Amino acid sequence: MKHLRMIKIAAWGTFGIILIWLTIAGIYPALLSMLSVPEVNPAELPKEQEKQEVKEPEELLLTAVYERGDDGKFSGINIEVFHTGTKNAYYMEVPIHTKVTLSTELYKKLQAYSPELPQYFKLANMGEWFSEEYCLTGCNRILSEVLGVEIVHYIVADKDAMDSWSEGLLALTQKEEPPEEFFLKYNKWIEHTEADLTVEERWVYYESYKDIVLHEKEIVPGAEGMAEYLVTTGLTKLRLEELMERAQSLETE
Repeated sequence: MKHLRMIKIAAWGTFGIILIWLTIAGIYPALLSMLSVPEVNPAELPKEQEKQEVKEPEELLLTAVYERGDDGKFSGINIEVFHTGTKNAYYMEVPIHTKVTLSTELYKKLQAYSPELPQYFKLANMGEWFSEEYCLTGCNRILSEVLGVEIVHYIVADKDAMDSWSEGLLALTQKEEPPEEFFLKYNKWIEHTEADLTVEERWVYYESYKDIVLHEKEIVPGAEGMAEYLVTTGLTKLRLEELMERAQSLETE
C-alpha cells in the first residue's frame, strides 16, 4: 500500500513538472515578444544638433537700422557704417517717406516672395507685403538698390529700444556714462531687437562699440518733394563709399 502511494506521488510529481514546462514553453514566446526592444535603424536616430559656429568678426559693418512703430510700419531708417578696428561710426538717415520705383529686374525677383508687391511705394510701407521670415531680407534688397550699395546686415527695433540705444551711444562718447552702464544698454539693445546676426555674433562687437567714435549724422543725398523724398542713387553711392573709406582711417575729422 505504501509502495503504491509512493508511485502515485512520483507520477503526479512527474506530471506536474511536465505541466510546468509545457506552460513555460507556451507563454515564453509571448513574454519574449512583450519584453523585447525592437532594433532601431541608426538612420532613424535623431542627429546630434550641430553647434553654430560664430562668424569671424567683420572689420567694416554696413547695417540698415530699422525703427518700427506701433502700427507695424517703419518709422525710421538709418544706415550705419561702422569700422570695428578704428571704431569710427557714421550714420545716414533715409527718410521713410522716400518714394521708391523698383527696377523691373528686382521687382520680378521680389514678386517670387510677394506677388502683391507694387512696383511703386514709400519706404515706410515696404515691409507690409513680405512674410515675417523674409521681410527684412527683402527690405535690405530694396534699400541696396535705392542707395546703390549692398546693405549686408539689418537690425529692427521699437522706439523705446532705439531711443535707449541712441542715448547710450551719445552719453558714452560724451563721457557722461561709465562703460558699465553701456554694458547694460548693449545687453538691452540685443535682447529687444531682431538682427540677421546671432546674439553670440553681436556680442563679438561689444568691445568695439564700447569705444565707438561717433560722427555727425547726415541725410541721404536727394530732394524733398510734395510729401515724398527722392533719393539720388548715384550721389548716395558715392557718399557711402566715401564714408566707408573714412571709417577705415585713424585720422579724426
